[in-house]
Amino acid sequence: METSSPDRRRRWMRSERQSRVDQYRPRVRGASNYADRGNMYILVTLGLIVVHLLLLPLYVYLTWHHRFWRKRGLVTARPLTMLGTYPGLLTRTSNLVEDVQKVYDKYKGKHRAVGVFVTRQPQILVLDPELAHEILVVNFRCYKDSLTSSYMRHARWDKYARRNPFWASGQSWRSLRTDAQAGISGHRLKQGYAIWEEGGRMLTSYMTDRIKAPHNLLETRDLCFRYTAHVMADFIWGIDAGTLSRPQEHPNKVQQMASKWTSHAFYMISVFMASIVAPFSRLLLRLRFYPKETDEFFSRLTKESIDMRLSAGNDNTRTDYLSHLLQLREQKQASHDDLVGHALTVMLDGYDTTGTALLHALYYVAG
Repeated sequence: METSSPDRRRRWMRSERQSRVDQYRPRVRGASNYADRGNMYILVTLGLIVVHLLLLPLYVYLTWHHRFWRKRGLVTARPLTMLGTYPGLLTRTSNLVEDVQKVYDKYKGKHRAVGVFVTRQPQILVLDPELAHEILVVNFRCYKDSLTSSYMRHARWDKYARRNPFWASGQSWRSLRTDAQAGISGHRLKQGYAIWEEGGRMLTSYMTDRIKAPHNLLETRDLCFRYTAHVMADFIWGIDAGTLSRPQEHPNKVQQMASKWTSHAFYMISVFMASIVAPFSRLLLRLRFYPKETDEFFSRLTKESIDMRLSAGNDNTRTDYLSHLLQLREQKQASHDDLVGHALTVMLDGYDTTGTALLHALYYVAG
């Protein structure tokens, strides 16, 4: 049966329309892809704008003080945005001393001082010895506050650290420094010379016994800190710590606590310096300079040492730091916490520093 002419025409028209649709479909699909890609670019651009707007306040906060010294006419060591002049504080890739040395070597002989930044906190690095003498000796009374004294606002749980002049400020700094220095004056140290002399004899005896013993190995670091622990405990608390007289006690409690305490305190100084970027984190993390365990140990040690000294009566005329602490208690009504704070001030100044100096001295002598 033949198809009528109108039917053929309709089929032809349908096929023609379909071919045209098929012809333009790739173009439409391509246009759609271009539109999707354009929308993606718009979203990425908007996202980057939002990120920049969010980061802008942080950038302004971190760099707010970077022109501080330049405005005051002082040459400034170029700081990094978040790391400041001493990047090792945050990156831990270098020691603070190494970062300071780099700045010192770059500017020494050219300027008397240079502006630096501990993260975002402006500080001055003194390069000229005469200027350092003027600050530390001639006009020292004018410099009663320091960067470290600001840490105490966030170390609320450190009752003994806040009694150390190193972290104190204002009138409290003056009072604590006066009380602490009176116990280690030149005259008083001369009177306590017998303590250092006896410590030297005990060190010699300890080394002789160790050399005669089987497996006669003397570990230099342990030797230096045994001696330092003995001398500091004898001078501050008037006790024999046993580090030289009872070597079989291992680990020795006094030496163990002193090493743990000083290591933690010096480490936390760098942590507090690094946290200048976000000081509120100190409160959130409940940071403290002195561990609670060592606080309790040295508190008991101070109390027991005072009780022993008082039980000896007037027969004990020993001149050491403990006798100075008793004078503070009698004359200035110093509390127990005040006495522990003063004792730990001397311990912090003398234990790790002296032991490390002896260790390096022996290293260079051996070389």
